[in-house]
Amino acid sequence: MIDPEFKGNIDVYDKPVGKVIAAVKHNFKEEDFTVLSATKQTIGFFYGTLKYSMSGNQVKGWIKKGKYTGIYARNYEKHLTTCLYSCNILSVV
Repeated sequence: MIDPEFKGNIDVYDKPVGKVIAAVKHNFKEEDFTVLSATKQTIGFFYGTLKYSMSGNQVKGWIKKGKYTGIYARNYEKHLTTCLYSCNILSVV
């Protein structure tokens, strides 16, 4: 997910540390916020789809992990451990 209060641009890359292919930001006027569905990750990037919740416009690519990005587990089973990687630090939730 993307922090709903983040006011900056989110650069979308063709590959980690690659070329910027798009820049998106929340549309506060229309209340059309971006939502990230990540399917892959590296130490510093998520790969997935950034989609506007109202208009449905979307872009696929890599985005840098930062204070504006967050994730949640789709699997809520208690016996499984979710590992989160951010800023080269491993956190187990």
